[in-house]
Amino acid sequence: MTNNTKRLTTCSLMAAAGVVLMILGSMLGVATYAMPMIVGLMLIPLGKRYGIKYHLTTFAAIALLSLMLVSDVEQSLLFAAFLGWYPAVRPWLQRIRSKILRVLVKLSVFNVPVVVMEWVLMTLLVPESMERWFVWLLLALGNITFLLYDFVMPRFEFVMERYLGRIIGK
Repeated sequence: MTNNTKRLTTCSLMAAAGVVLMILGSMLGVATYAMPMIVGLMLIPLGKRYGIKYHLTTFAAIALLSLMLVSDVEQSLLFAAFLGWYPAVRPWLQRIRSKILRVLVKLSVFNVPVVVMEWVLMTLLVPESMERWFVWLLLALGNITFLLYDFVMPRFEFVMERYLGRIIGK
């Protein structure tokens, strides 16, 4: 098997597994936020082995298929808007020397797509809006969850590399 064939096969299998996990997450109902995070983390070994091009292409395939096949629109949009591509760009953000500036940039990278996505969901898809204080509370909790996700990512990356790296191979 040629190197390109192996890469294409691996990316296709990862995309299929990602879509299946997204569908299962929508069936569970409680995994609206957890499943896009897990699928995004699942792509890290793929990006490390084959490069960002393969990582982002597989992300795009999962995002498009999720938007078509997954019943939970918020879950699919959360993956497409942020959680699918963030693990690919995180290494560049880690290069920012100042820790405070790095955290502020990461929070900006998180808040812009998430606020736009939630605005679209609340105004177009779910017109009955919630109280303003509740929206701010959800955004604050989302930022805390993102910071925890970012903190855990290198640790989870090690585990994913160890186990999925065996499957992917070198």
